[in-house]
Amino acid sequence: MMPKFKNINSAIILNLFLFIFFPIISPASIENKESIKFIYITDLNLYPTPLENARQKNEYEKKDGILLYETQAVFQEIIRYLNQKVEFDCVFFGGNNISEIQGAQNSIKNLNIWHLFLDMASELKTAFYIVIGKNETKALPNNEIIHTLSELGIDSKVTWWHKKIRNFLFVSLDSVLFFNSNYHAKVQIDWLKKILISNLNIPTVIFLHEPIITEEGSVINTTNINSLLTLIEQYPQVKLIISGNNYLNRIKPVKNIVHILSSSPSVYPCSFKLIELSDDVVKVKSISIPLKGIVKKAEISLTESDRAKLFIKNSAKPFKYYVLGSKSDQDVELTFKDLKNR
Repeated sequence: MMPKFKNINSAIILNLFLFIFFPIISPASIENKESIKFIYITDLNLYPTPLENARQKNEYEKKDGILLYETQAVFQEIIRYLNQKVEFDCVFFGGNNISEIQGAQNSIKNLNIWHLFLDMASELKTAFYIVIGKNETKALPNNEIIHTLSELGIDSKVTWWHKKIRNFLFVSLDSVLFFNSNYHAKVQIDWLKKILISNLNIPTVIFLHEPIITEEGSVINTTNINSLLTLIEQYPQVKLIISGNNYLNRIKPVKNIVHILSSSPSVYPCSFKLIELSDDVVKVKSISIPLKGIVKKAEISLTESDRAKLFIKNSAKPFKYYVLGSKSDQDVELTFKDLKNR
């Protein structure tokens, strides 16, 4: 407790002593030291059980090794594990959060699985937010997606959005429209420019469900992607670009930005990401789902998939190691200042 003084001179002397030997930490320096921890889960492909369509299950497993039957059990276990074992500030679901039930007559069933996903996610101990992927675009009406975003506290009349959480900015682009419509790509780039100009000093994360770099770390060379990166490179507050879609682990610094490609909980290696970000440093940790039997089943399913067979024709490396990536593709700590000096 601060002592009471009989005269003002004594207080001045003590304050001078404290200033010399215990310098005041300014609000700005505290802000620069702030960090945020968030979970990134992508390509969950939540699907109803008992299975609606055995043919679809076989197609998904045969093509990419996706375990549709197990997705609800996987999601339940992830929620339990996060709530009990991990400290984090919020969760971002990175797209293809549900698996579309194929067929025009299944619109009600797709809405039901979407609402099941939202109900299950609501059991998380923190707020969560949603990035839109191909499955959401195919399975859901546009107004349903926008309504969901509104319910989650995101003020947007379109399927791309931004959200400030403490002293960090999170931006989600609609990669389906970005990759398939020059008009919507330009609209999103123009919108993003306004957002970045308005938040110059705020560390920023950008989500796209589909990545804009290859698995080897090269920028995908299209006019729209080049325009996007040309814009982003003018705004050094952008620290991370995070994607899914490709069912593998990669962490690739490209110039001053760290690109993170994350695996799926439903496809080997059955993992998601814990990311801690500050203005200076990013720490990324891959977390495997705590279900060893399902992970082993996913490994077998992956190695027997068409995707693995195509890879094996061109490489002697086992496919499971390719999707797992190197140690630095799974867990890494990077300092942004060091990236600028490369």
